Amino acid sequence: MPAMSMPFEVSGTTPGLREGDRIAATLVVAPSRSWLEDVRVTAAGSGVVARPPAASRAVPGMIVPPFELRDQSDRPVTLQGFAGRVLVVTFIYTRCPLPDFCPLMVRNLEAIRRRADAEGIGSRLALLGVTLDPAFDTPDVLRAYGESVLKSANRFDRWTLATGTPAQVEEVAQFFGVTARAEGGLVTHTLSTAVVGHDGRIMRLFPSNSWRPDELYDVVRLGVERSAPAFAKAPADKRQ
Repeated sequence: MPAMSMPFEVSGTTPGLREGDRIAATLVVAPSRSWLEDVRVTAAGSGVVARPPAASRAVPGMIVPPFELRDQSDRPVTLQGFAGRVLVVTFIYTRCPLPDFCPLMVRNLEAIRRRADAEGIGSRLALLGVTLDPAFDTPDVLRAYGESVLKSANRFDRWTLATGTPAQVEEVAQFFGVTARAEGGLVTHTLSTAVVGHDGRIMRLFPSNSWRPDELYDVVRLGVERSAPAFAKAPADKRQ
């Protein structure tokens, strides 16, 4: 697996850092955020780092391939199964201890769901969270997690939480430019959230955890507007 990075906020003064440096630090986890303190260099790097080719093949305008996963009810799920709705895809895992990583993705997408419902377009939006910890996150675990963190009564009408074999999950993650590595019960991973239009084409990719719900919602709303003619022609059972 190529080298990977995760962004962290740093508190206090830090030594001058350059690419390739090895560091030690204290990770502080608060209820709503996490950060590094007492950063120190343990081994100096050269400042020149060979960058591996991007793992992602996803670009705006590309049709998402027919990936196969299993949902929180252990039913097969493909991204093509969301055709006709605007789909937001993100990556999480249920044991994530950092409030500004996976839990933040869920909170942000829940804010988008609530706004879509309030504006009358909720039925034309689907949210998909793909676990990066398939060995632990079975369908039963995902269902219990969803019932705990997703607050609406019809939570699984809008949300799908998906798992699969490690190979299936890795294939989806790599397509969207996400890398992950299991380490002692935790998963070190990058982040990416994608908005996929009603026609299965990627509208926009949001890397990292720095995007705002309003920013992503604007793309969702544009996708819904574009899907209006197709939605009007779809059979009623495809609109649920």
